[in-house]
Amino acid sequence: MKADKAAALEALVTTREENSTARDALKDAMAESATATIEGVKAKREEAKQSYEAAAAERQALLGRLLPAPPEPAEAAPAKGKKK
Repeated sequence: MKADKAAALEALVTTREENSTARDALKDAMAESATATIEGVKAKREEAKQSYEAAAAERQALLGRLLPAPPEPAEAAPAKGKKK
């Protein structure tokens, strides 16, 4: 009877150790996955920022080519009115 209880306890300890090892492996895999996802998002943000800046520069260049140059400021004319 003592041998049966000892064997059952030994099996329980072994099962718990296996579960703990599996749990640790799962945590590590999830951490790696989360890290990869975060790094991917950060890279996409930087890529989007560069893309936006390039598009804005292209737009400004196109507007510069298509729109006429602004008129030069006129010289100030003397004010008309009553002279005192």
